[in-house]
Amino acid sequence: MHSGTPQALWNDTLDAAASEERGVRFIAPDGSSGPFFSWSGLRRAAAAQARRLARAGVGAGHHVALVGLTSPATVVAIRAVWLLGASVVVLPLPFRAMDPELFLAQTRRRIAEAGTDFLLVEAGMAESVQAPWGHLPGPQGSGGGCRVLPLESVEPGDAATGHEAEAEIVPGAARQGRRPHSAIVQFTSGSTAEPKPALISHAALRHNVRGFLTRMGIRAENDVAVSWLPLYHDMGLIGMLAGSMASGMDLVLWDPLSFAASPGTWLRLIEQHRGTVVCAPNFAYGLAARLLRLPQPYDLSSLRMCINGAEPIDGATMRGFLEAGRGHGIEPDVVQCVYGLAEAVLAVTSPVPGRGLRTVTVSGKELGQGGFAEPVDSADARELVLLGHPLDGLELQLRAPSGEPVGRRSVGEIHIRGASTISGYLAEDDTVRPAVGADGWLATGDVGLLVDGELAVCGRLKDVIIIGGKNHYPSEFELAASEVPGVRRGNVAAFGVERAARERLVIACEVREEGADRRATIRRQVADTVQERTGIPVADVLLLGRGELPKTSSGKLRRAATRALYLSAAATTEEPSA
Repeated sequence: MHSGTPQALWNDTLDAAASEERGVRFIAPDGSSGPFFSWSGLRRAAAAQARRLARAGVGAGHHVALVGLTSPATVVAIRAVWLLGASVVVLPLPFRAMDPELFLAQTRRRIAEAGTDFLLVEAGMAESVQAPWGHLPGPQGSGGGCRVLPLESVEPGDAATGHEAEAEIVPGAARQGRRPHSAIVQFTSGSTAEPKPALISHAALRHNVRGFLTRMGIRAENDVAVSWLPLYHDMGLIGMLAGSMASGMDLVLWDPLSFAASPGTWLRLIEQHRGTVVCAPNFAYGLAARLLRLPQPYDLSSLRMCINGAEPIDGATMRGFLEAGRGHGIEPDVVQCVYGLAEAVLAVTSPVPGRGLRTVTVSGKELGQGGFAEPVDSADARELVLLGHPLDGLELQLRAPSGEPVGRRSVGEIHIRGASTISGYLAEDDTVRPAVGADGWLATGDVGLLVDGELAVCGRLKDVIIIGGKNHYPSEFELAASEVPGVRRGNVAAFGVERAARERLVIACEVREEGADRRATIRRQVADTVQERTGIPVADVLLLGRGELPKTSSGKLRRAATRALYLSAAATTEEPSA
């Protein structure tokens, strides 16, 4: 790999931060400590793996997909792929009770859509993706396919030594084709549409990682990250893993399924390893708050940054986490609420550390008319979390539907510009569909407002519900419904359906109760609470069981899919609630 290229500069960044003193500690499912790899040791193990992959033909421009657990084998393979100048595609793993046929279909589709040249599969998972060693054919009639190789297990001592360790890594022949070389193929969230394969260049990755590490004041000698986030999610792969590699700070790495089975172990890991940096969505902080209210003591005084980049961020949940954590050493200024998306690699805005949680209360009626002002009464109030200013090298602009920048104290679609934007979306014919407009700006599809230059996000443009000629954002209804006893907070989706040529509001929510009388009560309470809080009548309430609300692989609500589910079950046996 030639020095000075974007691929070489990214690897140089990781090499410069690697040391023998700090690295990644893998945690077993039961929370016990597993193997430790120093960042230098992991680099040596990755070099040995890279030579094996190079002999198989992996080189610059190839897309290498991984099906593996949160394990040394997976992390070493990610680093090895980058050493070869190739692009890594970390594929989602099946969640509990997922239909094996559905998982197989989704995985095969992503393998094809990512333009995969090589597929690495960890031992024991080949059967789940039905990937025979050798060659996996592409979709019928495509003539494509990829070579399938085993993702080999790795131990801390599995690294080249002596002259082999110093030998140059010679990648396989570079891939020829029309698509640009990239470091990561990251699928978009899929919250409002089918996930798209976004191409993240080595230069954009390096720029964004350096940007958020600088903004957050990460110091290798002082910080310890503790993460259970999946590596197929951008915050898990880029924010926690790549961020730790590039800064050289210690990383304690657990897996998401084990977190789901025992969330209290996450708190214990923070305590045991004196974690300073964690990142999680709303629901995890809500779970933590409930655990912290129990008599079980934790010492979480080491925490200095609790990052939340959820969509949207619930201020009440974060306040509850801080209140519950006060007796366990959590300081009130540790909450760090941020905004980002795959099209910007990861991070777009962030406050400076130590600022703490800040919100703005605005008029829901004004928001619906495209502006914002102080609420006229409590029923009209809507709280939005402030998410900081753009990272260095990124610009942000709010635009009206006409494409013109909006005026002061107006709401608009968020557009971004800068060195961190993606190369585009990979198309079936190996070309790239641009994500950035001709003017250099990328339309995010998110709607927001600015308060003294600081961003607050209102919602997704495609999720807006238009009732009585005014825009309403689903989160205002969802947060109200979540207050009803029996409703699983964070597992509520609001959407509009057309009835008698008018848009009507429907609420879908997961509930714990199964009794018919109790469910009928919950339906009435949801409809009453939402109307009381927002002034908008609810046409219907759809009650679902645990895990039945459509979500993306990273846990984001899929409101359009929920609407389709509701419409397909229109002949419900339950009476409408209003």
